Amino acid sequence: VILIDNDKNLFLKKLILKKLKNKAYVKIFRCKTINNKFIKKYLMNIKEKVIVYCGYPGQIIMDKNLLKNKFFLHSHSGKIPKFKGSTTIFYSILLERKIFCTSFRLNEMIDSGKIIYKQQYNLPKNFDKIDDYDNKIRAINTFKSLNILAKGNFKHKKNKIKDNFSNYHIIHPVLRYITCK
Repeated sequence: VILIDNDKNLFLKKLILKKLKNKAYVKIFRCKTINNKFIKKYLMNIKEKVIVYCGYPGQIIMDKNLLKNKFFLHSHSGKIPKFKGSTTIFYSILLERKIFCTSFRLNEMIDSGKIIYKQQYNLPKNFDKIDDYDNKIRAINTFKSLNILAKGNFKHKKNKIKDNFSNYHIIHPVLRYITCK
């Protein structure tokens, strides 16, 4: 487990360390971005080829060499390629009354890598806990994707990029409120 330690995730860091005590190796970097030169060097030198990436919105891996040499698996709460960006779960609910999660290999373009697994999920019963639900479906998708990768008998689903799809970036709080009511 690699943690990027900044002031915003101190609670998260303590929770993860408590849960993982004596179960996993935890490496902590004291910086604000995955694109830090020490993190990139560390990732290039580890033997693991598949890395589960759970970054904050806007934390895009910029190093093309790193993306080429490592398989970064990311689970995104949106039906790719239609819903790209950081808060697509809300736009998907607003526009279609549906929720999807797509797991894919990161590449240099936003939410455009080869798809490993895509699943539709039920709308949450309690919209006040939508962020928890978002985390839950991402975890489920990640677990299923890792199983697919471990079996080694999957075919990448080509992610057809079409110009008529929009990126949905950080949702305005008022629109978020309307979505959840």
